[in-house]
Amino acid sequence: MTRPDVIKKVIELLQHLPGIGPRQAERFVYALIDMKEAAPRELGEALIALSRGVTRCNVCMRVVESGHNICNACQSGNISHIIVVEKDQDIDAFERSGIEGVGFHLLRGFILGGPDDAAVRDRIRALYARIEQAGTQRAEESLEITLAFAATADGDMTAAYITKILEPLTRPTLTITRLGRGLSTGSELEYADRDTIKHAFAARNKTP
Repeated sequence: MTRPDVIKKVIELLQHLPGIGPRQAERFVYALIDMKEAAPRELGEALIALSRGVTRCNVCMRVVESGHNICNACQSGNISHIIVVEKDQDIDAFERSGIEGVGFHLLRGFILGGPDDAAVRDRIRALYARIEQAGTQRAEESLEITLAFAATADGDMTAAYITKILEPLTRPTLTITRLGRGLSTGSELEYADRDTIKHAFAARNKTP
């Protein structure tokens, strides 16, 4: 007998999550089937609440509660340091490290040289617009942009691309930096401990 269609559907949907393959999706589905009835129902209700309860900031792209199109930091309009990161977990890692007084800009990916780069390029253009606007409104105030990417080939390629894109905005009060190599080559920010991130941030380097 073939598997019920509902099982096939849930397995297929689970594979849309990063890092989840067919076999792992199957294990999740059968585990959910064997749980008490309340557990799958609560999970389903929580996922529905998640889809309805959050959105993304129109400026920095980070997650905020629905009904708030701009996060508190961007709404204040008084950001002198923007940390550019690849993914949501990187913002969480910085906030756990205790670094304060900064804003973020989320790319949700890297420049990989393929057709899937379009959305990331759009977010880089949004970063350009933020910096350009800050230069128009507060030209005499300093602004630092830290490209806080994993020490990987994709991270380096994206950092070089952004540095090139931002060249027209060069001014004495604008500084572009990268994290110091306190992070091991190939390491991911979300898995780094708070002290490693704090030290890498303190040792950030000005980009060429």
